[in-house]
Amino acid sequence: MKVAIYQAWIRSMGGMERVLMEIVKRGRYDYTIFTSFFEKEKTFKEFGKMKVIQLRKGEAKGFLARGARLVHLLTDKVKEIENYDALLVSTGGLGEFFVMRNNIMPSFAFCHTPLRIVHDKLYAYERLKGKNVVYKGLVKTLGLSYYWLEKLAWSKFIRVFANSQNTKKRLVRSKLVKEEKVKVLHPGVDTKVFKPKNKWQNYFLVPGRINKYKRQLLAIEAFKAFSKKFRNFKLVLAGQYDKSDEYAKLVVREARKNKNIIVKGSVNENELVKLYQHCYAVLFTPVNEDWGLVPLEANACGKLVISVNEGGPRESIKNGVNGFLVNANPYDFAEKMEFLVRNEWYVQKQAKVCRNMALKYDWDNFVKGLEREIKRFI
Repeated sequence: MKVAIYQAWIRSMGGMERVLMEIVKRGRYDYTIFTSFFEKEKTFKEFGKMKVIQLRKGEAKGFLARGARLVHLLTDKVKEIENYDALLVSTGGLGEFFVMRNNIMPSFAFCHTPLRIVHDKLYAYERLKGKNVVYKGLVKTLGLSYYWLEKLAWSKFIRVFANSQNTKKRLVRSKLVKEEKVKVLHPGVDTKVFKPKNKWQNYFLVPGRINKYKRQLLAIEAFKAFSKKFRNFKLVLAGQYDKSDEYAKLVVREARKNKNIIVKGSVNENELVKLYQHCYAVLFTPVNEDWGLVPLEANACGKLVISVNEGGPRESIKNGVNGFLVNANPYDFAEKMEFLVRNEWYVQKQAKVCRNMALKYDWDNFVKGLEREIKRFI
């Protein structure tokens, strides 16, 4: 079966890119990826071996330029996809518009999240914090216009896959799709790569891109509070960041104030796995994360996760078993960090439990489930 996949951009080593990569790498169907922005050097090297078609060549710099390039989602009809048996749109907001002019075969959507500034109140609050009334009013007006357009786009999919119950609730609550049309398929983890070494060195790990919505400053503040009692531990931040981004610059500045906080920046998968395998535990701080691959990767390596009690992690983390769910304040994080350091026996005892929890989310099972659902409707 020939399946066309559309994803608006492939330009980082984020969760959306990883899910797309695993579908194509492990799937039985003949996949071709169509995208509007492809920055090969910034994403997973595996995409270099896959069939990727960039719809419009040339680099777009800046928010407005990228927005202009995305207009084709509403206006362009892509002739190349006419020879495919099915279309799968991978979307985190905006990508769903591709189906408006390219709905000539059975169309499916894999939803990482509907556009969060419109459909996620907690995210919108963080995004608009500090903005003036005029700006907030403009965003609200544009959001309403966008909503009616996206409803039309979502109506064209015959089946929608959500990465979590959290994402499904956003879709259904916003009346974008009916509940019976949505199936939850949790993305997974490569348990053959992410595996335990049964080593616990004195550092807490914070994996993931450094930006405002991942809230690395929360982890830094938690570590500062924790460090007042324990001075022999370090905090390691490992993830891509834009050196021109104001939040990323603030994170780096704050880290430099403490010799025990290390910002590694972008790391390849081998380095990331080693960091997981040797850390004491993992901190996970994003705002209302849609699903979250970090807790799965940590668990697969036998490591406990201290996570904010928001969004997708509430589905993968069982409090007190494979991690802890805490309020988004540094002192609650610091309290659990202290508990783990004072109870090393517990950290080591739960390693096998963590591993077994992660085994439920194997990538092969995820891809098989996705392809089985697509086949049902063709």
